[in-house]
Amino acid sequence: MGEAEELVYQVNPLTDSTRGQYNLAAVYEEYGKSYGILGQPQRALDFLDRAEKARPKIQFWATLLDIARAEVLVYNGQVDEGLPLAVRAAEISQKQGHRRRLERIYGMRRFLNRKAIEFAKAEEELGDILDGPVARWDKIE
Repeated sequence: MGEAEELVYQVNPLTDSTRGQYNLAAVYEEYGKSYGILGQPQRALDFLDRAEKARPKIQFWATLLDIARAEVLVYNGQVDEGLPLAVRAAEISQKQGHRRRLERIYGMRRFLNRKAIEFAKAEEELGDILDGPVARWDKIE
């Protein structure tokens, strides 16, 4: 972490090839995403808060951090908190045609779809036990 933070100060945003995209907010956002993937949502959100404080005050970074927060929250079961962030970021990203950000949002949608299928199968199994299998009713004509 220290090394990544040090590198930020060695990069001149006016002359480097990243054109200012590599900055302290980028470092913290990556750490936040990584901790989210590791199932440590609070630590992830702490890094995303640091990214928020360090970010350039432009819409690009606000939207990117909304997506990162939404991912951490949604993937760690806090859908009610993450969904509004994902929706806001999706609307902005669609208007701007920013495909890479939209790919991350589509990933959350696929995750939620898989969870919905998983819950539907569990509900069906319980329903078969509690209400009896539906199959016997399908044979009545």
